[in-house]
Amino acid sequence: MKNRIIDKNMFQNFEVKACWFLNDKQNTGSYGLLKYSAGQDAIVEISPAFCNEAEQFNSPSPYDMYGISERGEIIRGIGYRVGSSFNHPGLSIERIQLFDFSIDNFRDDSFSPKLVDFSATDFNYWLPNQKVSIPNKGLGIIVEPPKAVEIGKIKYDNVDYTLKIGYANHSEPRNYNHDFNLRMNTFLMLETDQTLEKNKTEQLIQRIIEMYEIIAEPASLKDVCYIEGNKKRKLFLNPKYKNFLDNKYSPNLFFLDYNDVQSELLNVINNWVSSSKELQLLVDDYLLTVNYRSVIENDLVNYTQGIESYFRNEHLTLRNKINKFIEELSESYRELLAEHVGNTDDWIEKLVNTRVFLTHGDREKMAVSNPYKLVQMTKIFGFMVRIFILQKLGITIDKPKILNKFKNVLTTHYY
Repeated sequence: MKNRIIDKNMFQNFEVKACWFLNDKQNTGSYGLLKYSAGQDAIVEISPAFCNEAEQFNSPSPYDMYGISERGEIIRGIGYRVGSSFNHPGLSIERIQLFDFSIDNFRDDSFSPKLVDFSATDFNYWLPNQKVSIPNKGLGIIVEPPKAVEIGKIKYDNVDYTLKIGYANHSEPRNYNHDFNLRMNTFLMLETDQTLEKNKTEQLIQRIIEMYEIIAEPASLKDVCYIEGNKKRKLFLNPKYKNFLDNKYSPNLFFLDYNDVQSELLNVINNWVSSSKELQLLVDDYLLTVNYRSVIENDLVNYTQGIESYFRNEHLTLRNKINKFIEELSESYRELLAEHVGNTDDWIEKLVNTRVFLTHGDREKMAVSNPYKLVQMTKIFGFMVRIFILQKLGITIDKPKILNKFKNVLTTHYY
């Protein structure tokens, strides 16, 4: 049934009619409409309202509520009143904004999932997408998705998880001639021998998506679904759209295919989820430049701040920290940099002076102010930060494809 909420993802807008109840007042319900706008908000419009006119304007407490949709799905969420209107005497329509909410396809409260699947934007294109088997059973066709493929074990916060690539098909009728569209969805799965802890599991999911952003491109969480047998609980986390680049094939965009990292991916994820706080701070500052549009000056400050955070336990000047960062790169990258920028020490000096000017207003005469040169220097520096992170996480960075990307960045002209 294509109108089921359980079939939707966090980037699809939808409306659903439901009868709503407060968890502490389950004897009476109110009719209402949930309007979900991806990346914006989820508003429930209820009539009659849950409380009287005086309470509506004085109670700051959140509503702990659930709804039963026309399809029998259970919507669970917590929200705050964001307004109301009075159309007729004694009749009001109250607007409640839900934050994170979930959709269950079952009604009892017993739920102890040991499996969760999740996906992010462009996972379908990056992960290997296997063919669908469609056997002819004589009375029509039955679409059978491939079985999940195990990648390996992940240990996070003293819990052992099995990571798999999962597949599911989704079909929609096209017309009355029984034609239909068939779409294959590819996602990742985490499985344990114990009941999944929601907060811990979602932290791990976010860490894996961050790793994908370092390897490939910006991403936003699209689907999270906990599974126990035939019971499913899907989360809607009101995702925020990130800085998706207009041209993903730009020569300046560093993009590694799944095949480029397949043999190292499990080790890389384990290194990332158990990484030092210093490396996490460096990645956080780097991803600010990936996920949000900003002026080039802010990008340069974020890169240098990340380097300062990584070497925060060493009593070094910013210049010495950047110098040490470059020295820890493989020789091939240091040679290419020197070949392009000339004296590396002078290049680092310009970088530091520009950063000092941007943050403190000092050394203006020594800073790089020419827009073209500033962009060129920052792009090169940012790429080196990314290579440094990949190197620390265990990806072989001296592969020809990665080296060629660095050469492209060095030789690209920015206008």
